[in-house]
Amino acid sequence: MNISNLERKIEEINSLLSLVVSNGEQTFFSKTNVIRPDFHNKELSFLRLVSYLYTIYFETGKSGISVLQKSMGDEAEENLKKHKTIVQILRTKLQHNLDKSASRDFKIELDCMSWTKSACGKNIPTNEEDWLSCSEKLLSDAEIIMVTIASTLEEMTNSPANKEAFVINWGITSTKEIPAYLYDNHINEHIKFIDVTDFDTVKYRNKNLAVWRNYITSLNPCADFQIEIKKIVESSLVRDFFYVLPVTIDDLNKTFILSRKLLNDIYTYIHSQLDLNNLEKAIILEQLKLEFKGNLK
Repeated sequence: MNISNLERKIEEINSLLSLVVSNGEQTFFSKTNVIRPDFHNKELSFLRLVSYLYTIYFETGKSGISVLQKSMGDEAEENLKKHKTIVQILRTKLQHNLDKSASRDFKIELDCMSWTKSACGKNIPTNEEDWLSCSEKLLSDAEIIMVTIASTLEEMTNSPANKEAFVINWGITSTKEIPAYLYDNHINEHIKFIDVTDFDTVKYRNKNLAVWRNYITSLNPCADFQIEIKKIVESSLVRDFFYVLPVTIDDLNKTFILSRKLLNDIYTYIHSQLDLNNLEKAIILEQLKLEFKGNLK
């Protein structure tokens, strides 16, 4: 037994990724120097296999997997998540000192035993044959995952719509650059509902571009970037042309111990409970003090 089949599949995935994004310099899995298992010493090789797979899923291929998951079917995505979780908890079990009195650590212990039971027939492997069986199970599952990843990329070459969505998300994740037309499309889609004359789409986009980019590029690679772009553009348009908050964050910060949750609660309260057309800022602040008095400075 060896991992050559797995590594060949990784190279295939890298080639398919380059084809899909039309860039030979892009790779799905970057190189890793983690020592590969040779399966001579069965227990040591299992430990090395776990470390190798952890590096593949959570380091060298982390961004690629996060982006691709959005293009997978529900069953394939669920299988990928389960396999990654097994690799993660096996690594935690083998390389960390678990405190069984802690509920999280105890669950990891139980889940690891359940997996090894399914792999070698024992909750705790005790001999070389057991460790080899565990390696065979883990390696077989990893090869299935790689086949699924390769198949998903292959299918994109036959689906222009899926390919375009992936390429956009991949580009944003890998280069942190967002094509300007994505912003412009959403601006133009919504500005027609706003009563404004002499509107310049490019000027408006450039005015907000830095803030929008900072928001989008700070998101987790798992995010659907096209939806998030739509949301941030819509929010800006609503702010600038539909609804201006009567109090600013600076106003609130002078009065309250602010947090993200408190801001959300305050804004929800303002929208749903206050008559903004007939109340001055000072009166609004007084009502907010009564409603959120537990968060006053």
